[in-house]
Amino acid sequence: LAHPEDWPIAEENIRKRIAGETKAVHYGFRGLKKDKNIIYIEVYGTLTEYHSKPAIIGTLLDITERKKADEKAKELIAVKAKAEVEKAKAEELRNAYDNLKELQERLIRSEKLAVLGKLAGIVGHELRNPLGVIRNSVYFLRMKLGKATEDEKIKRHLEILDEEVNDSDRIITDILTFAKIKEPRLVETKINDVIKTS
Repeated sequence: LAHPEDWPIAEENIRKRIAGETKAVHYGFRGLKKDKNIIYIEVYGTLTEYHSKPAIIGTLLDITERKKADEKAKELIAVKAKAEVEKAKAEELRNAYDNLKELQERLIRSEKLAVLGKLAGIVGHELRNPLGVIRNSVYFLRMKLGKATEDEKIKRHLEILDEEVNDSDRIITDILTFAKIKEPRLVETKINDVIKTS
């Protein structure tokens, strides 16, 4: 009954019981039917005496259907596990893609800000030149006009020019300061002072 490849399993278990090494056994092996189909057999056996000689009482159960059902269940578990792995991989890929997309967008924003910073620097320097000319012209007019600057209307217009040049210069300084990339500095600060200046 035993499949030729499983004879050693059956022979070893019979030998153990006959030799008295074990009283009861429970094992399985493949069987070969007359039509050459393979079946799975579960064996329960125990050592006894029959006419004062050692004998084996055993029960052989055909568990082929159970074995097939177990294998089918294992296949289903393997398929399910594979599907879970694939789902986890897909989720991981989706997360990686989202992270990559976000990093790309941040990089594009950073590049735009860097270009904007360079442009602000160029524009700032280009605007400071005409402001310097205007400031010098105001100074020149005050010097040239001398006593005429005591005229309230002329005096007020020169002051307006000065104020506007100073305001424009301050705005340019703010833009250049914003555009300048600075390394962060750690400074011990009192939180109340920060709140008051905010």
